[in-house]
Amino acid sequence: MWIFDFDWNILRTDTPVYFKNNETWEIEKFSMHFVDQNQKDFFWNDSKYSVVSETYSECRDFFSLDYHRGFDWIIQDVLNAIEENNFAQSYEVFKNAYLIKARMFAILTARWNSPDNFHRAFSLINEKTLTKEQKEQQHENIIKNYRLDPKISREEALYYYLWKVINYVPCNNFQVEKLMWFAEEMPSCDRKAKAMDFLLSYYINLLENIYKKNISEIIWKKQYFSVWFSDDNLKNIVSVYEKFRVFLDSEKYFPEVQKKFSVYFTWKSEEYYNLLMMLWDEEHFREQIKQKYWLKIKLKK
Repeated sequence: MWIFDFDWNILRTDTPVYFKNNETWEIEKFSMHFVDQNQKDFFWNDSKYSVVSETYSECRDFFSLDYHRGFDWIIQDVLNAIEENNFAQSYEVFKNAYLIKARMFAILTARWNSPDNFHRAFSLINEKTLTKEQKEQQHENIIKNYRLDPKISREEALYYYLWKVINYVPCNNFQVEKLMWFAEEMPSCDRKAKAMDFLLSYYINLLENIYKKNISEIIWKKQYFSVWFSDDNLKNIVSVYEKFRVFLDSEKYFPEVQKKFSVYFTWKSEEYYNLLMMLWDEEHFREQIKQKYWLKIKLKK
């Protein structure tokens, strides 16, 4: 199972975001795509801009501001990104290794949009980006992977796959917040880490109920299950890593199974390394990479 972030990981959207200019104190509008490309200007300690209450208002389905665009605009943002060929670093893996092969994946995003809007968005991505031949392959794979009736239509199979199998977790959405008992003051990075518990449990449940496997069988056959997580935000990666160090080191979680946790970091490798050094001094870093469960990271330029 692969757990994908959405913005700057699958698509580079032009969703509007609003920041305060720290020199003029005026609110300025930018595209999400632009902000992702210029992180230092917006999120570092000496950045020119700072976050305000309405910064991510367009990443919600509804908001009280008069200029909020409305419920359906996430679909338009997705459509625009596809038409402008604004695919992000993990998109090819997502399409070729998961979407066409109908494998299990989840979307874990800091956006506030509702899960059903993400279902609509990914249905659109599926229809707009796959060729006719790829859609036929996908139809066959859905039937095979999830043991559906061979006569089921492509539309019914696709609905089953993208809605009943795939999970969409916008961890700042109010309904998701209630379901997962997030603390109100919990930052998005910690919300993502907490949501991983739910997604891992869901994944194991699917293994047991759809594939009819259990942990003992996996051990006996010397098989394994893997969870991949890709994100473009260092805080998210570090928070998820710390969460899973507890999982990996705890003997109460399947002690017989060899557990590893891999992350794809989709920023430039040099920027990643410099930021990592700010969090962990070099000596500690060198010691950590020797440890059994050190986070494996594939750096992408």
